[in-house]
Amino acid sequence: AAAAAAAAAATDASKCPVVAFGGSYGGTLATFLRATRPAAVVGALAASAPVGYYDTENWAAHGVDEYTWSEIVTRDFAEASPGCLGAISAAREALESASDPAALATTFGLCGPEGLGPTSQADLFLYALEALPQVDYPYQVAGRPPWPVNWTCQVLTDAALPDQGGGGQGASLEASLIEAAAKVTKMSLSMADSEADGGCFEALTEGPGGIPGDGPGPDAWGYQSCTETLHEFSSRPTKGLRGYSFDLNASASAPCAELFGRQVRPDPSALAVRFGGYALGDPGPGGSGTTRVIFSNGLLDPWSGGGFLGPPPKEKTTQTRLRSSPLPTDEKKTAPSEPAGEALVGGQKTKGRRAGSGARISADALADVHW
Repeated sequence: AAAAAAAAAATDASKCPVVAFGGSYGGTLATFLRATRPAAVVGALAASAPVGYYDTENWAAHGVDEYTWSEIVTRDFAEASPGCLGAISAAREALESASDPAALATTFGLCGPEGLGPTSQADLFLYALEALPQVDYPYQVAGRPPWPVNWTCQVLTDAALPDQGGGGQGASLEASLIEAAAKVTKMSLSMADSEADGGCFEALTEGPGGIPGDGPGPDAWGYQSCTETLHEFSSRPTKGLRGYSFDLNASASAPCAELFGRQVRPDPSALAVRFGGYALGDPGPGGSGTTRVIFSNGLLDPWSGGGFLGPPPKEKTTQTRLRSSPLPTDEKKTAPSEPAGEALVGGQKTKGRRAGSGARISADALADVHW
């Protein structure tokens, strides 16, 4: 709030209204700023802001649980290709059963076998897969192909099915799956630069084998997980890409104490207690009274599970959900009730023209992904 006032004064714009906007964690901060400093900003645009994920006490009332994040990821791959989940499972098994970790690390362009992951030789691969739905853009970004989830499914299913270019049977099929898994991992994590420089990819210090969506680590984001942004996410092996059971002590408290000292303790509900959770966007008596916030979420993004997806009350907030799932042919798939190129914005249909509260929302621009 102070920065906005200072910027306005410095540019002779003190009488101009200020709007806060942000994506992902920035969207969460924009929401909190509008909620707590309404005199400082006249409104906020919060894209892919998973405010509800911090409000665990109200998860059940909003159809959310510890598996929501991971199961959205799984659904994205399942919808991209009928055989995709089976191919992912086959690749995971091939990685886990590989007898030469050093050779596996070389195939993946890693500096050593430890880079494959702390709990399984498939950890890095599965971590790379979990990241893709957040960046499933219809155009090339950071070296990734358009619709990278679809691209990934094509690569893996080709490797898993001999009649579609796979490696045949037995050992040759496993080798083909491992090569495909390495190709996908390098694409997802943008590992090409390391190989182009003649080097190798260092082991990641957080992520693989850990809490879905990331957790404690030695960097700034890892420290935030160790204080106020920890997510209590788990994954079921039957409905997720892997099995993971969240445990506050084992998943967070113990590693955070080792990284930053015992005085640093994770508090998953800290942000909801301080700023508000679902109440910030909910209608009715349970709402906080926060107004003029536009929430937008892409339904392919696993972080949308903690967003606001229903029609809001008049003149309170605008909640935008966009769905145009990619098909292998780069076409877009929409639910029967949502024609292609349209979106539900504040409970009304829009074709990228005027949306609720005077906002202009483009379904093609916002797409389904994390911003």
